[in-house]
Formats: sequence, structure tokens, C-alpha cells
Amino acid sequence: MISMPQTQNYDKQKAVTDRSEIEAYDGQHVVVYGRYQAVPMPTKAVNKGTPPAEYAIISLKDGTRVYMESYNTDEAKRPLKERTRFDGKMVRVTGTIHRRMPTKGQGLVAPSINDITDIIEEDAASEKDGKG
Repeated sequence: MISMPQTQNYDKQKAVTDRSEIEAYDGQHVVVYGRYQAVPMPTKAVNKGTPPAEYAIISLKDGTRVYMESYNTDEAKRPLKERTRFDGKMVRVTGTIHRRMPTKGQGLVAPSINDITDIIEEDAASEKDGKG
């Protein structure tokens, strides 16, 4: 279960809003700002029909897609309540950023945020000040 703190000082934490900041803070504890999107499990296979959107990415302002947790882990499948609450919304996600998703076996060559502790919806004011 993701904790949803009422107040926290995010100004002191490293902010990630684009790919250059992923590179700069690789392996560090950060706050990622972007749009939450529920997506199907990434696969190379051609699927028949539409697979369920049980995973999630954060789309950054430059279009970079950051996967929430590593592919093929229990944590990567996002809870229905979370997907329903945040899908399509601007959020800030606290965790450890990786420029290349850590994996055991096969995985994606893509950024990920792991060890997620917080997901908080950004308000309209935060979007205007460039953090979303």
C-alpha cells in the first residue's frame, strides 16, 4: 500500500522532470513529476485483443516514459484503486530512479522508478509552475 502523506517538504528532494535529470540522479532517491498512465504489460509478442492496463508509467514533460517498478515483478502490477485514482493525472512519485530498469532476467531497456513510497496528485498550480 502506498502511503499518501498530507504534507511533506519536496523542495529539498531531487526533482526529475526530464531524461537529463534521470541521467543526473541515476540510482538516487528522487521525486518524479509527470502524468500517470495505466498501460498494458510491455511485451514483444503480438496480442490478440486488448490486454488489461495493469501497469503504469509516468510520462515526463519531454515525453520520456518512466516505468513504475521493474518489469516482471509483483510491484510492477499497479493496484486497481491506484490506477483508477491517478490515471491521466499529473502526479509526483517518490522513489529511486534508474536510467535503466533493474532486472532479474529479461527486462526493458527503459527508465524506472523503484521502491516507491509516495504517489501524490499534483494540483493545477503545480502544473503551471513547471513541476508537472
